[in-house]
Amino acid sequence: MPSPQASRDETLNRFYERGIGARHWEVFHEADPIRIVYVGDSTANLHQLVQAEQPANRLHFPFPAIKPLLPWKPDATQTTAGGYLIGAVAQDLASFPTRIVRDSLVQTYFDDIHPCYPVIDEEEFRRQYRDPDDPPPLILFHAVLLAAARISDHPMIAPSRPTVTATLFRRAKALFEARYENDRVHLVQAALLIAWHVEDSDTISSNAYHWIGQATRIALGLGMHRDLTGRSTTLMPGFDRRHYRRLWWLVLQAETMTALEYGRPSMIRAEDYDQPPLSQSDLLNFDGSPDTLACIEYVLLNSELCEIALAMLALNAPRSSLDNAINIDEQLAGLALRLPRNNSFWCCQLRISYSLVVLLLHRTTRSQDSAIISREASSSILTSFESMLSNGTIRQCSYHCSTPLLAAGIHFFQDLKTAKTATSLMRANAAHGQLERLLRPVEELAKYWPHVEALSKLCISLFSRGTAMLSDATVPLLGTQPPSDLTHAEISWQDIMAGYQLPDLRHGLDTEEWMYSL
Repeated sequence: MPSPQASRDETLNRFYERGIGARHWEVFHEADPIRIVYVGDSTANLHQLVQAEQPANRLHFPFPAIKPLLPWKPDATQTTAGGYLIGAVAQDLASFPTRIVRDSLVQTYFDDIHPCYPVIDEEEFRRQYRDPDDPPPLILFHAVLLAAARISDHPMIAPSRPTVTATLFRRAKALFEARYENDRVHLVQAALLIAWHVEDSDTISSNAYHWIGQATRIALGLGMHRDLTGRSTTLMPGFDRRHYRRLWWLVLQAETMTALEYGRPSMIRAEDYDQPPLSQSDLLNFDGSPDTLACIEYVLLNSELCEIALAMLALNAPRSSLDNAINIDEQLAGLALRLPRNNSFWCCQLRISYSLVVLLLHRTTRSQDSAIISREASSSILTSFESMLSNGTIRQCSYHCSTPLLAAGIHFFQDLKTAKTATSLMRANAAHGQLERLLRPVEELAKYWPHVEALSKLCISLFSRGTAMLSDATVPLLGTQPPSDLTHAEISWQDIMAGYQLPDLRHGLDTEEWMYSL
């Protein structure tokens, strides 16, 4: 049997002999190809090798299979990237919630997540879900169930949400780490959905920051960031082109919002991609039919907003200057004219993201009108969340929901302090009232997102401290003593930052029996 190295060498040689000059995409596969190679930019050796033989400037090529086709379900004899799967693990990965719960979660996913986050092809997934002989890819199936379980109100899910999501996460994570896939695109999709799980309080090596980073790296490796419109000379089929383009812009949105959340560099820079903006034709199903569930206007406008946010992130880089702040402000002003005005969830979500970018820009650049603009942006974030509360749609918020809430809360508290110092008690009272109103959406979101619990504690501490500050400011006017429990109100950072602990289900299979339907 040839060694793995020999097999890889032969694969590369087959690509050189047959793949570079191929005139049709299915050169290595009779069926739809599952392996695509991106040859990189001109610094890559593979790029130079290809260009010497194929001057058409193609960047994406079909590639010979590098491993045998994997069965849908793993078994104990299956060899994966992590070695052999033990029997209990293989059985766990092939287990699912009972049918009634599965159906509910799939419906929740497409009703409440897919419209603004169309990571998978709805028509194709539903067709596969109905066909026991051709089910959806296992890693995607677990990832869809996981994302939906995070926001589901199903009576069997809601009371046990931490346990259910931890179980589904364990399965999706194990498949991802074993690279149990027949198409690396599935890894991009799965990582984008696994990011909906909050594992613990680590915001560096786990949770959304980690998983979005995984999706971004794989997307770049597959060349999703390069132009795949009609201008490209690639032989890639139309659906794959659309799929790559759609996923690239969803990855860009997720990566940008994650970088904004933590104030860390984005793995995506504007100069590194030439994938043109999305169009309505990119949001078609596999069979060419319209994706009637996708909120096309949201996806297109949010992509544009995130490109502006990328420029803002670059503005705050250590070696950057603030020379481009005016241009970014003008782009945001132009985008504001095209934002929808109704109070549907997707419109509220878009306004929240827009207001967050405006707030972050003006609290770092400080123009003459920055104080007023920041106050209005914070108020817009608050009222949009309140609209979601009124509409009963706030549970649909994604893992980034804490970022605008915290940004608004910080601004309200700072506005209160500034107003108190300037003895503008009316404005201080208004900011204090907004801080109090913020507690309601935070409390509601904490039911679905564990990391919002820490935010809830912080907002309560800020509100209590603000109450003490206002009481202290009004005492001389009233001639009374402030309540003793507010005089020395302080923020309890130890209580707020204490890591929350979710069920540890990495070992053992002790959870609800209905989670283990085969």
